[in-house]
Amino acid sequence: MASGTGFGSFGPYAGESAMDLTIQARTAVMSTTGFADGPPVRTGPSVVDFVAGTHMLSGVLAALFQRTRTGRGQHVEIALQDAILPSLTSNIAGVLSHATDSPERTGNRHGSMAVAPYNAYPAADGWVSLLCPTDAHWQRLCVQMDDPATADPRFATVAGRCEHMDDLDATVERWTKTLTKNDLTRRLTDLKIPCAPVVTLPELLEDPHILERRVLRTITDDQGSFMTLGSPLFLSDSPVVEPTRPGELGADTEEVLAAELGMSAEDIAKLRNAGVI
Repeated sequence: MASGTGFGSFGPYAGESAMDLTIQARTAVMSTTGFADGPPVRTGPSVVDFVAGTHMLSGVLAALFQRTRTGRGQHVEIALQDAILPSLTSNIAGVLSHATDSPERTGNRHGSMAVAPYNAYPAADGWVSLLCPTDAHWQRLCVQMDDPATADPRFATVAGRCEHMDDLDATVERWTKTLTKNDLTRRLTDLKIPCAPVVTLPELLEDPHILERRVLRTITDDQGSFMTLGSPLFLSDSPVVEPTRPGELGADTEEVLAAELGMSAEDIAKLRNAGVI
């Protein structure tokens, strides 16, 4: 058996109601999202709901595997708040290692302000994200930018770049805004510098990689066309289950009652005549 709640079955908040938004508020996700001079912001995606769901799946699979070894079942408990906490690792590290005036909300910068450059930078036609986790990455970027300002001794080390992020970002931005986001991505990828264009939702729906992977897909049947989700799980020895349009309410009731509960056609007819199904 598996159960998912906001805060679990024990602890001071056990039994309180919860939604993705309220867990983000309670668990510092909102206070660490956005910019230092702005209000707390919820994440765009419903990260809490989906992270908790994948944790529950992991727990169920682990329990089933243990059952094959021991013959014993168990209760899998997932709390929304617990599931999202590990994602705050960098942010919590920043609080523990920095002065008290270090901002909780770091915008597009690293959660603990420990890597620079690390940001979304303006391009000629949008934005591009990039980061230089090591000195070697930074040195390759300097060669590409060809800007005398990169020789500033303050930028020679990771610590120095982090201490002078504003000036560093201004230097990087001078270069990025002269190129398109796709051109920037190609150049940085060739240099093995982690990067990506900041894609809009309409661009995402037309992304050739997304289309080929078919996790987002358009289905056409006798009722028309609609967009739905395929599975993000790819198993080498299991066929892909093709998504279909949801059935009408009660369409599978008789099949479930017969196959899963062993009910006869007569028993099912009695339930239907009584208005139970």
